[in-house]
Amino acid sequence: MTHATNHNKHPLTSCYALCLAVLLFSIIAPHTAHAVLMTETQIIINAQDRTAELTIKNTSKQTSIYRFVWDHIGFNADGEFKRIEDGNFPDGLTPVDDYIRFAPRRVIAEPGHIQNIRFLARRTKDMPAGEYRSYFSLLPEELPKEYDPQNDGETIGISVRAMVGWKIPVILRHGETTLTAGYKDVHFDPDGGTHSLGRIDYTITREGTRSFIGHSELDCNGTKNWLDFKIPFKVYTESAERSTYIDLGKSVASCQSLVLRLVAGESDPEYAGQTLATYKIR
Repeated sequence: MTHATNHNKHPLTSCYALCLAVLLFSIIAPHTAHAVLMTETQIIINAQDRTAELTIKNTSKQTSIYRFVWDHIGFNADGEFKRIEDGNFPDGLTPVDDYIRFAPRRVIAEPGHIQNIRFLARRTKDMPAGEYRSYFSLLPEELPKEYDPQNDGETIGISVRAMVGWKIPVILRHGETTLTAGYKDVHFDPDGGTHSLGRIDYTITREGTRSFIGHSELDCNGTKNWLDFKIPFKVYTESAERSTYIDLGKSVASCQSLVLRLVAGESDPEYAGQTLATYKIR
């Protein structure tokens, strides 16, 4: 069972990209443009689960080839990421490669082609409890000039020329994991922000063997999520904290009570939507 403690510690929230259930992205390779529609921005296989699925669709007007591989990225307290290429993983980060298999490994996608990619957890008896994470990477490959759409794709030669790919985190949870999330270093500038309507700077803290994946909400005079937005934010297991801010889009002058709330995301089946921490600004 996973434990999350509700601390009136210090604040959370994030000004990252809006959470999209479906993400459309473009990959630009030499002389070739690739457009793919994906149904997920992350894959999480919780302790009680064994499988997950990702669907991709080639939305371009040309045939494209994609190769799927594992990649590894670590984050620091500032949210900056670094690709891990030497196998020297930071404390708290364990790759998932040995415990999840996915198929297929490569696909030749005609325009409009829809492909399901299946992930299967392969836990072992001596596997330590905790959270494991790698990145599922989609790499476009150059279509050879002699490509025949009737060919099954197994015998044609393919050269990899694309320098840009797209990655999503794949997380596997095993056994009992722990999480304590909170806030610290909260600072409210009533005249700050892009529109001079206020800015809230804060740091989200994390302890335990599990990542914090959720969002912040701002409550005014008891009205929950007063700003009517939920910005996804993550503090992964290799980090103890991450700093961020909220740039307010409307005045809080009428808010006699202003409370920042840290809320677990929908990907957490045990704590989805629950408040893990609060911080009273006024």
